[in-house]
Parts: sequence; structure tokens; C-alpha cells
Amino acid sequence: MISALENRGIDAVIERGLALVQSAPVPPREQVTRIYKLKLSDETFEISRLPDGMLSASGRYLDRIIHTTDFEKPFQVPLLDQRMRKIGVEKALRKKGARDGQSVMIGGHVFTLGEETTTKR
Repeated sequence: MISALENRGIDAVIERGLALVQSAPVPPREQVTRIYKLKLSDETFEISRLPDGMLSASGRYLDRIIHTTDFEKPFQVPLLDQRMRKIGVEKALRKKGARDGQSVMIGGHVFTLGEETTTKR
């Protein structure tokens, strides 16, 4: 017998329920590894020359990663650089004649092409 009104037998019900849960067999988990890949069409971009002579790179994926990067957060800039290198943006710009120190437009933002140098302390 249990009674919530008289606070009788409740602990026994809780303990029995806990024992049932703990003794229940655990169903096997299915091991699923998800792999996300961009479609080739998502990685494509185009290099063009603007009327003022500046080279411009744009494409669906490229524009999206530029617009979703918060340049005020230091960890996001190297991630953007890594993504752009992976799809070959810098290489394509250099193939079209871009040189270190030159301004290029990528995804609607102006960048200076070239390696960033840092000093280790």
C-alpha cells in the first residue's frame, strides 16, 4: 500500500522503479559515422577582373564562408584561411596574376594577398 497523503510506501515504489530501470537490458547502439562533404558544385568559384582592375573571387560556398566569418574573433580568421586554401582560392588568384601585397576582392570583402608573418616569443 502507498499513500501520497500519508507519505507511506513512496520510497519503496521509487526504489523498485529504479531497480527495474537499472536491470533492464541496454539496447545495442548502432555505430554511425556521418561524413559531410560539399558537392563539387558548392566548391566552385569564379575569378574575374573588376572595372578598376582588381581581381575578384566569388561563388556560392566562398561567399557564404566569408559572410559567416566574424573577423573580430581571432580563431575564425585562420579557419577561413584554411577553407579558402582547401578550395584553391589563393592559387587561382595567383594563376590570374595576383601578387603579394595586392588587394583582391573575395566574397565582397577586400583582402590583401600574401603571407602573414608572426614572431614567436
